[in-house]
Amino acid sequence: MRRSVSEQKAINLVATLSTEQLLDQWEATSAMTDLEAPILRGWFMDELEKRFPDQFDKWLDSDCRDEDLRKFIFA
Repeated sequence: MRRSVSEQKAINLVATLSTEQLLDQWEATSAMTDLEAPILRGWFMDELEKRFPDQFDKWLDSDCRDEDLRKFIFA
């Protein structure tokens, strides 16, 4: 899948966020109803999975809510 230049810039920006900032942004988007929210959340999830594959998989396999992802990352 080919990404637009704007999309790639946004993904690159997400990659520069600290883990704390990334999780803050993830949590901030959980209540968003904008049409773009799922796209943003996808970018955040992709970056978190890249950085913390084991913790991310454990979170996905759990019955925990979105807000609990931070607990898995910093466990």
